[in-house]
Amino acid sequence: MRRVQWIDSCRGTALVLAYLAHLFIAFQLEPGDQLSLLTRLITRAATPAFLVIFGIMLEMIYVRQARSLGNLAPVRLRLFNRSFDCYVVFAAITLAAVAGDHLSPRQGLSAVLYLGPGRFGIILELYALLLAGIAMALPLVIRWGWVGLLGLSAIGWIGRHGLNTLNAPEWYPLQFLVGYGTGFGPSLLPGLVFVAFGILIGQALSEPRQRAPVLIFVTLCGMIAGLGIEQLGLRGFATALVMDFRWSNHPGYFVTGIMTSSMLLSVNWWLHRKSRPISARLPLQSIGRNSLFVYGMGNILMNLVPRLTLPADSRLYWSLAFTIGFGFIYVYRKRILQHLERHAFGLPTLIHDLYEKQRERILLRLLGNARH
Repeated sequence: MRRVQWIDSCRGTALVLAYLAHLFIAFQLEPGDQLSLLTRLITRAATPAFLVIFGIMLEMIYVRQARSLGNLAPVRLRLFNRSFDCYVVFAAITLAAVAGDHLSPRQGLSAVLYLGPGRFGIILELYALLLAGIAMALPLVIRWGWVGLLGLSAIGWIGRHGLNTLNAPEWYPLQFLVGYGTGFGPSLLPGLVFVAFGILIGQALSEPRQRAPVLIFVTLCGMIAGLGIEQLGLRGFATALVMDFRWSNHPGYFVTGIMTSSMLLSVNWWLHRKSRPISARLPLQSIGRNSLFVYGMGNILMNLVPRLTLPADSRLYWSLAFTIGFGFIYVYRKRILQHLERHAFGLPTLIHDLYEKQRERILLRLLGNARH
């Protein structure tokens, strides 16, 4: 299927926002109170946008392919392959955090086992399980679409309410799965709200009659957010959104995330339709098409930066130097790989081929021969 360029641009925008959020943490950048609140509000849009775009691509690529083939096996294998890749890159990001002394070896092990928090790998941590879960629940997604995923999300919300009622002790896997307690967000099952909204958008892109539910979805979210603003005030709501709502999986985070994702998608769609500004759009499309490399390599390098106390007046310059260096690696990545290939006796190709063979062997052993 031909790539949808404005969706690539939107994914690229989300990647830039996530990069900035992590850069502020890695280099201890602390803008003034007003600017800090604004930048955090803007960068908070990244994770919901990733999950909404995931839902769009799930509908436009995987579900449509399964329907056209009439065979779930190859689509499931493709989803599991992508899940495996996301987990490996997440594990590499976590290993880099251990190497950079941001996590202890025990904390790193807990993170890759989903028993504790990692550093800068949240979206791949989610993607790895989402892709595998969607592969197993593919018949449900094909049959019920976004409604089926909202049903699964409701299980998470109900489970969270039940745990709150029982006053159960907090445990990280429960935070990750249903959002019980604080510390991880968006959690897996509640986060399916974003994926369901993405599926609805994917359907609306090919079926005009599905556009009305999208507008209703966004309008309802706007009304709920409006009630929150009325209760807390604009600044109070914004502060709660930045400091609390995400990590406690508050409904306010989800309704706001749907609205900001809608705005990001709309802006990128409008820019594509109007063909302006092309010079700004093309880099975002490139970044969006190479999302796993950009997210993975950027966060690996940031985690490898040692935990240092930098003078306040030099932090911005260090972060700019890092960004320029990473930009150089990204722009010249193919040339760098060619030089490595030439001077390392084909080692990159050997590693790539070995990885692909081992991935296929592991998945086929776990899942059975899905090709037949």
